[in-house]
Amino acid sequence: MGIIPTRVHAVLDYLTGLLLIILPFLWMSQAPIGAWIPMVLGVFILLYSLFTRYEYSLVKLIPMPMHLLLDGLGGAFLILSPWLFGFGDEIWLPHVIIGVLEIVAAGATKRHPLATHARDVHPARPVTPPASPAAGREGHAGREGQANPTYR
Repeated sequence: MGIIPTRVHAVLDYLTGLLLIILPFLWMSQAPIGAWIPMVLGVFILLYSLFTRYEYSLVKLIPMPMHLLLDGLGGAFLILSPWLFGFGDEIWLPHVIIGVLEIVAAGATKRHPLATHARDVHPARPVTPPASPAAGREGHAGREGQANPTYR
């Protein structure tokens, strides 16, 4: 469904979170509320990214579809915030650009990570190796030390 791997999306999340925290210092004197909203959203993005079930998180708690929903809602909030909070006459373009990019990234990202280990996606589930077709057919020795012909 999506074209962006979750591994790439994770890196984009951390970069976007940092960008939303640092970038508003350029216009903070011009529109203080217009600077605080992206900063708070940036912290929120970093926090829920640390708890998402994808490759570069600390605690794999939030499913990827929920993470992508949060990204989309955050992007929509960022787009609308200049007019919701009354600073649209002073600064709005960075909010709209980053918000649109958030929504596009959320829609273009794969819904499930390509886990190399089952524990990467479902940490609560025990990892059990797949049963081999020969499981239980180890070739028991017969009475005279020969392999049991039943299992050949």
